[in-house]
Amino acid sequence: MQIDSMHFIAEPANHNNKPSQCYKCFKYGHIAKYCKADSQICSKCGEANHTYDVCHNSSQHPICCNCKGQHVATSPDCPKYKEHQQKIQKTIEQYSSSTKPTNQTQPGYNWNSNEDFPILKTTDRIEETRIIELLTEKIMSIVEQ
Repeated sequence: MQIDSMHFIAEPANHNNKPSQCYKCFKYGHIAKYCKADSQICSKCGEANHTYDVCHNSSQHPICCNCKGQHVATSPDCPKYKEHQQKIQKTIEQYSSSTKPTNQTQPGYNWNSNEDFPILKTTDRIEETRIIELLTEKIMSIVEQ
């Protein structure tokens, strides 16, 4: 990518297609900070008012609170997880650019060439220095008075 006379290496962004999951109710599409559930849901048995680490149903098979399948609510094998993941992927594909990156060859500049990069004039710098010296003299004479 080129901006003015600067060249930058650019690469496509990596898209996150993992659905957000609330760790209070274990539903997809929001996070615990914005959850409207009244109580904590267990990710193992799907029941309310306790967490995974103190689950009294730990000897039983896990039950997902999203699909009622035999897996924990955080499993990527859950059909609801896959459904939300496909929805996100569809949105990514809808709004992503369909053009493929091209390998454009940059012009072969000779960085040491005076034709490609001419030497700048030093007369402007000399004039600038002369003006600064004159102003300094005038200020000094005013201060001395």
